[in-house]
Amino acid sequence: MDNGLAFLKSQVNNAVVQHASFLGALAAHEDQADDPRFSALCSRHLANMREHQRMLEEYQSQLGGEPPIAKTEIGRTLQWCAISLTRRARAITSASSATS
Repeated sequence: MDNGLAFLKSQVNNAVVQHASFLGALAAHEDQADDPRFSALCSRHLANMREHQRMLEEYQSQLGGEPPIAKTEIGRTLQWCAISLTRRARAITSASSATS
């Protein structure tokens, strides 16, 4: 287990990656949401979430965290997984609603 600064760096790196994934999914849902209320909700919070991502990345840079390329590739993979899982969950929900 990491201690001190190493622990803080690892936690901030994880936060940057996870938040980037969340931000990507939020942007995708803004465009692809079936429910206009959900699209509006995503749209309303997107600017704040981008600013939070910028602040996380700035803090990460100040700590000497991971280089941007690593987090971008990881973030894209996590974003793809989140979007795929969301689509699959919608398909399952739609199928069970149609059966009922």
